Amino acid sequence: MDYSDVYPVKRAKISHGGDPVQQAIVAAVSGKSIVVLSYVLTGTADGTGIWESASTDLTGAMHFQEDGGCQIVAPHNPKGWLATTAGEALNITSSGIAINGHVNYVEVG
Repeated sequence: MDYSDVYPVKRAKISHGGDPVQQAIVAAVSGKSIVVLSYVLTGTADGTGIWESASTDLTGAMHFQEDGGCQIVAPHNPKGWLATTAGEALNITSSGIAINGHVNYVEVG
């Protein structure tokens, strides 16, 4: 299923700073999963970032390089790259860095 054909695509800015900090990127929506269709992340230093459904890891640690020039790009995936459990926020937790970027998503449920 191409989620973007069925649900309106929403966008969120990612401006996450601190160490270690968990930050809600998309707030929880009662009874709905947040399905990530694409994202771009940049890190400011050597460290890692992890996508989470509330406090459950959805990805492994994504590593950013010390020079701060590293980007992680997940282009449009109509089936979604990852999804939260229904009713849980989409979070990022960082270790050692600030993370910036954006995410495109749909709310499914």
